[in-house]
Amino acid sequence: MLYLAVAQLEKVETAATEQSSTNIRIASSTIRSNIEATFGKLYFLETSLGLPKTAPIGDKKFRELSDNILKRTPNFSDIVRYQPQSQQYISSRGLPLSHEQIDSIKWNSIDSVVEDFYISSIYQKADGRWVFAVKHTAERLNEEIWIEFDLLHTTQGLRDLKTLNHGYVFVVDRATERLVFHPDPKRIGSKSVSYHAGISHQLSQGETVGKHEYYYQDNFKISVFDADNSLNWVFIAGTDRHDILTSSHQFTLTGLVLGSLLLLWIGANYLAYRLNVSLSQLNKVDDLVSFKRELKSILDSFTYQKGIQFCLYQPENNAFSTIDYHGNKSTVHCDKALAERFTPGTMAYRSGKYADPLACKLKIHQRHYCIPLHSRKQLIAVLYVNANLPISQSILRMIRDYTEVSLSNLLLQHQLSSKDLMTQLDNKSSFSIAIENYVSEPDTYVALLDIDNFDHVNRAYGETVGDKMIKLTAESIRSYFPKPKGLCLARVGGKEFAVLFKANDVKDAKFQLDQCRVGIAEKTIVTPDITLSLGVSVGYSQIEGETDSALALAEQAKLIAQQLGKNRVEGHIRAVAKAS
Repeated sequence: MLYLAVAQLEKVETAATEQSSTNIRIASSTIRSNIEATFGKLYFLETSLGLPKTAPIGDKKFRELSDNILKRTPNFSDIVRYQPQSQQYISSRGLPLSHEQIDSIKWNSIDSVVEDFYISSIYQKADGRWVFAVKHTAERLNEEIWIEFDLLHTTQGLRDLKTLNHGYVFVVDRATERLVFHPDPKRIGSKSVSYHAGISHQLSQGETVGKHEYYYQDNFKISVFDADNSLNWVFIAGTDRHDILTSSHQFTLTGLVLGSLLLLWIGANYLAYRLNVSLSQLNKVDDLVSFKRELKSILDSFTYQKGIQFCLYQPENNAFSTIDYHGNKSTVHCDKALAERFTPGTMAYRSGKYADPLACKLKIHQRHYCIPLHSRKQLIAVLYVNANLPISQSILRMIRDYTEVSLSNLLLQHQLSSKDLMTQLDNKSSFSIAIENYVSEPDTYVALLDIDNFDHVNRAYGETVGDKMIKLTAESIRSYFPKPKGLCLARVGGKEFAVLFKANDVKDAKFQLDQCRVGIAEKTIVTPDITLSLGVSVGYSQIEGETDSALALAEQAKLIAQQLGKNRVEGHIRAVAKAS
């Protein structure tokens, strides 16, 4: 089928070229016959002026003859008497022509049986019409007679000359590079695009007949030109490349359908491959911030959407939390009933009017996808994708399935390796790694916090109350030391916490810790017997390249805080200790 299409295309292109050449010959012959028809009229006009000693009578006869010719011949725009010596231009219709215009007119001898006939380049008259003139030089007269042709009437007979269905013929004056004829009458007299697109260059190389292709108004044009004439005109005929291609559509359609199916199959497989490669990157990230960033990048690459919202779900307190780009978690909604409504394997496309309570809290008001993520039927996260237009269900299902597995593995890995299960703060091993990473950073401080009277409360009121004390303390530490200020927040013992944080100086470090201490002290635990208040003893030190000594100094400062009455902050700075 492709071979037949190519053969048909070559055949039609050859036919279009031959038809264009034929149209050029017809156009040239038509225009030339109109021009040669003026020769006799010029002789009559010259005779009317050539009567001896009867100039007034001759003038009158000339005017009558001119008026009669103009009335009977619509192609003629004007008949002019021009005196070269005085440069006097006398128009039968009273339309003047400036000396500058007259001087700019180029004359070419017309190659015909009768000699001494000339054709001018085109020029514009005072009434806005574009014309060209034909004249005859006679030695017995001291003036010239010009017959001016109105381009709008003279050449419109060429409009029916077309190549194939949408072809064209137009004529360009080489002297002015303006259009003598164009299928669109408004273009007459304007500069020719195709002539400047390459034909003029070919003519300058000595080619008077040839082919030319160019691009114009979102179409490729194929044309034939012929400048081998004495009029100094270039005849151009051709058609759109699309017009030629249309003739071979019946052969190419089958080939295109087969090729499209093949390309569609290749494209679908390539898209699935690229999506699998991108989704595999989710298994390589080691923190939630990177996971969220990678997931957004995948959705940006394979879907048309206007933003995503990613919420983690904590089943222990039925809280939905967002994660910022520093890794801070913010609880935005608590709703056990909503979590139970998110069933595994579901996916909903809703408008803002029917958004669920969590989407309303996230201020999602446009159309969006709600994609719950589960791990063994337990909700772990909810993904919202803002999309005004529907997205391929197959792509979204593939992204959802990969995301569920990768997120489950990441959360499990975090719980096992770096998190304290009760408080969800970092554990002791994570804190040890973090403090080593920041050992050389300036303005870095470490603080150790111990819950006051924890052992007594735990024995007197039970482990449930003790666990609540630990959780409330952890929540306060998390709220007062968000990232990036809080570098690492950890539970390093039963009742002991550690904070690695940034501060401007020693005073700022103590101020931050005092704020946290006061916040913890404002917490209370209500039991049937008594309302308990919390307190912490805090010791801190600056890290100055040595982690062990910094931790030892912070421990000493914490013991001092406990000895001085508890629920206070004490610091042990090395420079101060040396001075003492």
